[in-house]
Amino acid sequence: MRLIHTADWHLGRRLKGVDRTPELALVLDELLAQAKALEVDAVLMAGDLFDTANPPAEAERVAYRFFYGLQQAGIPSILIAGNHDAAVRIDGIANLLSLAGVAARGRPRLAKNGGVITLNTPGGKLCVGMLPFASERKLLTATDLWEKDDVEQRQYYREQVGKLLQNLAQGFREDSVNVLTAHLAIDGARLAHSEVPFYTLNAYALCENILPAAAQYIALGHIHTPQRILAAAPTYYSGSLIQSSRRLAYCSGGALRF
Repeated sequence: MRLIHTADWHLGRRLKGVDRTPELALVLDELLAQAKALEVDAVLMAGDLFDTANPPAEAERVAYRFFYGLQQAGIPSILIAGNHDAAVRIDGIANLLSLAGVAARGRPRLAKNGGVITLNTPGGKLCVGMLPFASERKLLTATDLWEKDDVEQRQYYREQVGKLLQNLAQGFREDSVNVLTAHLAIDGARLAHSEVPFYTLNAYALCENILPAAAQYIALGHIHTPQRILAAAPTYYSGSLIQSSRRLAYCSGGALRF
């Protein structure tokens, strides 16, 4: 089975006043060509499709043209929302995206509620657990904020994310290639300094031990530097699709084979 893991396109981003959408469109054309040439079984997009909750129309056009191209080639895709995406927006258009072969999830959900899907691909069955960005504000209740101090809040948040991950892993199948895709920060990951610090440090920096060992591959988004995370399962950040700051340039979209 062949997969492409990509993330952090940030379509609609402007750098020093310059719209990056034309550059991203060219790179996505190349990524689509590679997906076809390699005859991949699926494409995993691990969050931050857009740079803002209300992306420009041109950014949306470029994104949906790419997914339509995959659908025309018979290649399914999996999309989860990142912290830059509007989770409600992604969930709202999920049914429309499914017409283009895209399984999209905006908000975290349990395995039994659609957090895990199974696809029949030319390379065999693919089972994917999907964890979009989990906001601390959504996982902590008002009571937690009033009664817990900062340390307790961080620990509670990490515990809740861990429970979500373990629940998704319980949805894996013995007759499938089991993959997890998530948009989160792992403590100690090398940053590109183009990420939002608030969502990569402190409470949002999770220990690699939180990742389920049952996955055969874990496709992460959120950190813009491509790298491997030393976890129980093979775990990687694909990195941002193009240079996302003035300091560092990275290109994502690695092809995997199982």
